[in-house]
Amino acid sequence: MASSELPLWIPVGPPNGPDWPAITARNARSVQTAVGWIFWDPGAVARYEALGLPDYLAAGPGYQAAGYLAARAAPLAPAGPEAVIAAFGSISPLALRVLFPAVARSGRSFLDFWRARDEAVVAGLRAYAPDIVASLEELGPGLWPVWKPYPGWGGCFSRRTWTCRVRMIRCCRAGMRSTACGSGGVTLTERSSRLLA
Repeated sequence: MASSELPLWIPVGPPNGPDWPAITARNARSVQTAVGWIFWDPGAVARYEALGLPDYLAAGPGYQAAGYLAARAAPLAPAGPEAVIAAFGSISPLALRVLFPAVARSGRSFLDFWRARDEAVVAGLRAYAPDIVASLEELGPGLWPVWKPYPGWGGCFSRRTWTCRVRMIRCCRAGMRSTACGSGGVTLTERSSRLLA
C-alpha cells in the first residue's frame, strides 16, 4: 500500500481497545498539574516575591514569571542564557536574556530561586499530602545510588548541571526530582525513569 493510500486518521479508542487518547490526556493532566504546582504554588510564588526581581519580567501580578523563570532555569544557568534559550524552546528568548542580568542585579543567584521552589515543595507536601511524606522519605535513599553515578546528565552541560543538582535541597530527604529545567529537565527525568524501570 502506497503512503498516499493510508488513512489520515486511524481510530485508536473504543471499540478497538483502550481509549488511548483519553488515557494519555488524563496522564498528561496529572503530570502537568504536579509540575505546575511545583513552580506556581502560592508558597513558591511568595518565596519568589521575597527574593525580588524587577516587575518588568512579570507576566501577571507580582514577580511570578521572573521567579518561575529563575527557578526553572537554575540547572542550566551556569552555562549562560543561550543554553537556557536552547533548552526552553517555548519561552521567550528576550525574557530569558533579560532574566540573567536581572538576577545578577537582584543580588541573588539562580540557585536561590531553585531552593525557594524546593522549600515550597516540601512545605506543600507536608501541608497537602502529609500521608505520603514518610513513604517518600523511606523511598528516597534508595534512589540516590541510581541517580548519582549516571554519567549522561546534561550532555555538554553535565559538570555545571551536576553541580547544581547536587547542591539542591534533598526534598524531604527523599531525593525527589522535578522537571526544573524545561526540555533538559524532562530529558533527565526520562533517563532516570528508564533506569528505574
